[in-house]
Amino acid sequence: PVYRYPPLPENHIRVLQLLPNRDGNAQIECNLIDYPFLDPWAGPLLCEAVLCVWGPPPNSHALIADDAPLSIRQNCQALLARLRDPVLPRFLWADAVCINQDDNDENADQAQLMTWIYASARGVIVWLEEPKDGCTSPDDQTEGGLGRALQIIREATEDSSALLRAAPGSETARDMVDALSRRSWFRRIWVLQEVAAAGRVTIMCREREIDSEVFCAGLEVMVSARPGTPGLLRTPIFLIEGAGSRRNRASGMLKTYSLNTQPLLELARMYHGRDATDRRDKTFALRA
Repeated sequence: PVYRYPPLPENHIRVLQLLPNRDGNAQIECNLIDYPFLDPWAGPLLCEAVLCVWGPPPNSHALIADDAPLSIRQNCQALLARLRDPVLPRFLWADAVCINQDDNDENADQAQLMTWIYASARGVIVWLEEPKDGCTSPDDQTEGGLGRALQIIREATEDSSALLRAAPGSETARDMVDALSRRSWFRRIWVLQEVAAAGRVTIMCREREIDSEVFCAGLEVMVSARPGTPGLLRTPIFLIEGAGSRRNRASGMLKTYSLNTQPLLELARMYHGRDATDRRDKTFALRA
């Protein structure tokens, strides 16, 4: 029998316990644990939140959740495979798995908690890898090598001449960073909520990972060196750099969390071109 999500009690979330395996090619196994999230102010969540673009349907890959198969998208499978430890379990929150996507009521209820989840998680992992059109495996043919682009960004914080050096395949570092800006994650409206709420962000692709502060510092160098740097890369710089001061702000007796960046109407004008699977998501993300 396939995995069936049990009803989720009010003000609870599901946490994914990613089970270890020494065989990197073994099927992914996990447990989904109901976790009471009654008071977001009580302390940090003892799990990491993971963020990725799901990629196009169908849900063609399967993991084993509580001993039953659960279908997921290809890119989510690649992310979990990357995060799995050979020895120890890892506790994660991933909307693609932890929310019953076939239950509209649960989706709506969980959307109200998402900003709190990102703000309370031990860390937020941004997974930039994604399947390319016409490719059967994620990012095997990424433009210029996305992992290499992250390395260039890291090097740019120490030596701005890294932007001018040639990269494999006769592409310059700037070309590779341009390819980075074309990742779907930078175009998604939820990026506003995800990175602005997070206290600690790690940018990851395949075996490469980079701390968000280093990521922003490298992008700042690139913006300065190249005025034409795509605007989509400027948004995460602004949001991540200001996240530390915004994430602890709250208002009202209901303890509602607010990113407190710009008035809603102004944000709507700034980010009306962002992508969202559901148009209503644009309002939810901007109101976070």
